[in-house]
Amino acid sequence: MTKKTIAAIFFGFYESAEIRFIEKYLNGNLNVIELGSSIGIVSSHIARKLKSGTKFIMVEANPVLPEIIRANIDRHISKDVSYRILNYAISYGTENVFLQVAHDNTDTRVSKNPLNTNSGIMVRSKTLTSILKEFDINEYAIVCDIEGSEVEWLTNEDISLKNCKQLLVELHNTDYGIHFTIDDIKDLITKKHNFKLVDNRGPVYYFNK
Repeated sequence: MTKKTIAAIFFGFYESAEIRFIEKYLNGNLNVIELGSSIGIVSSHIARKLKSGTKFIMVEANPVLPEIIRANIDRHISKDVSYRILNYAISYGTENVFLQVAHDNTDTRVSKNPLNTNSGIMVRSKTLTSILKEFDINEYAIVCDIEGSEVEWLTNEDISLKNCKQLLVELHNTDYGIHFTIDDIKDLITKKHNFKLVDNRGPVYYFNK
């Protein structure tokens, strides 16, 4: 974790839009899938909102981070909420993907065509559908910040997203076979998956059904 990230956490700037939207909109009676849990700061705010009997599944590709996430979560989550931290990347058509690891955890991302294979590791992958099936989750919310890889599950998941009632996501211009702008991704969410855009702050968007 860089000094910049530590300072942002201390002064309340770290992931401030996500945290604001979680506090304002997240339905605590829904199960939650968090994609890209990083160090667990946003996860902790989600945990505080969840009601008894819900499930909270956190997915983080960087194998260094799950224990940090767990330490943060355990201070905030109710004993009546079931949670799991999965050390996987979300990806389709391959069992493993390359994780380009940066000094700043916010710059770490999955790379299909790594420029420098000495700066990363291979990690296992899962699909959103497989996670929902494994943990017997029906209706749920998604909180997602995976540095552009959101396009992958948005283009590959149709049936599973029918039961997603809330979507809080940081969007990025990205390439996935073709180039996707943020506007293209918003169209995927609203036109293909029938979400309604409710609010946004910078690159962070909140949608619901």
